[in-house]
Amino acid sequence: DLTKHLRSKGAPTGVVEKLGLIKKNSKGGHFDLFRDRLMFPIFAIDSEVIGFGGRVIDQGQPKYMNSVDSPVFKKGQSFYGLDKAAKFIRTEDCVFVVEGYMDLLALYSHGIKNVVATLGTALTENHVRLLKRWTKNVILVFDGDQAGQTASERSLVQFFKHDLMPQILSLPDGEDPDDFINKNGAEAFLEKSQNAEDLFYNCLSLWMQGYRGQPKDKIQLIDKISPLLNSLQDNRLKQLYIEEVSRRITEEPQKVFAWLKGAKPAPQQPLREESQPSVEEGIELISLKGVAKDELVLLGLSLKSSKYMDFFDLHGGLESLTHGKLKEIFTQVVTKYRQEPGSFDKLAHLVVSKVKNPEKIVNLINISSANDGTDRDEETLKECFYQVKDRYLQRKAEQMLVELKSQPSDDKLERFVNIQNERKALKELKKSPLGE
Repeated sequence: DLTKHLRSKGAPTGVVEKLGLIKKNSKGGHFDLFRDRLMFPIFAIDSEVIGFGGRVIDQGQPKYMNSVDSPVFKKGQSFYGLDKAAKFIRTEDCVFVVEGYMDLLALYSHGIKNVVATLGTALTENHVRLLKRWTKNVILVFDGDQAGQTASERSLVQFFKHDLMPQILSLPDGEDPDDFINKNGAEAFLEKSQNAEDLFYNCLSLWMQGYRGQPKDKIQLIDKISPLLNSLQDNRLKQLYIEEVSRRITEEPQKVFAWLKGAKPAPQQPLREESQPSVEEGIELISLKGVAKDELVLLGLSLKSSKYMDFFDLHGGLESLTHGKLKEIFTQVVTKYRQEPGSFDKLAHLVVSKVKNPEKIVNLINISSANDGTDRDEETLKECFYQVKDRYLQRKAEQMLVELKSQPSDDKLERFVNIQNERKALKELKKSPLGE
């Protein structure tokens, strides 16, 4: 009995009920809302459990059930599996978005780990904001039924609004990702994903089914796409889409552009989830504006490997940082790593949750990984560490020199000499293999 078990652990019944784990019955008692279901814990980005999903074991409805929205869990701003997938999304600079737990587990078990699942809700603006913190490249792998098509269409405006690059992977009729990958394997799935279609092009094809080229058809199509294209942040992409629309309706791009400016937007059905608070609401995110590039690269690489983090910590990287707020965050990161060495994979999550535009760090990691490999990464780490640390020591030396001139003392002279010796040792450190 879940109610009795939680009471024995000191959990208040009212709180347990509010979290949607139990519900009152007609006799005034309570029953387990997830009884006879296979349970899927839903974790926050910091690996804390915030909710549950449940799949019915035998017969019954609904087939899937999620925790109700609560102060700690919001379906419209949570993904299943993001806590495990985040580091792989960062490395691959791409994320697959599927609709169900079983789809995610099937892909993950076949080695495709940059994947997250929605929780029975359409993609909301909060979802898109969350994905953008890790990558701009999103591939939707939704069912090909009407519900899946509708979900894809409704997500477009949010992707465009936040400058993401959405694609859609269309599977054979009647197959979901679970079916496809178990039947064909990971290699076939990844090969098919290389041909994923631009989401706008995909939706455009759907909207043009039955299109006959009549004036009415053209006006309806322009009214349909105008709010989408007008929400695009990237003017280059907007121009490409206008040219594609022009080609399909056999009109000049300049004419289509003029029509879009004067179009009557088609009515849009609002998503209920959009009224939820932003994932960033109430949290003061740290801006990376003004942070030196060598510091960003150093911090990004330190989050890539525990070996690099050890180097950063052992040689006093923290004291060398110049951005006060970012220094505070990495003090928390290093402290957590010292206390829990096994928590390294969670450190990037901690940074991402606290800064604006974390892709400035994440993208630097991805570029390094894609182009040069481990040896180049180590050279870049040492070079950036040298620049950051030497700049810090040079400032200390200049400050000490000023103090020596104004109020000379043996103690100050000794400290000045020590700083200069530390700068010499830093040059040798730069030449030495990492870890020595």
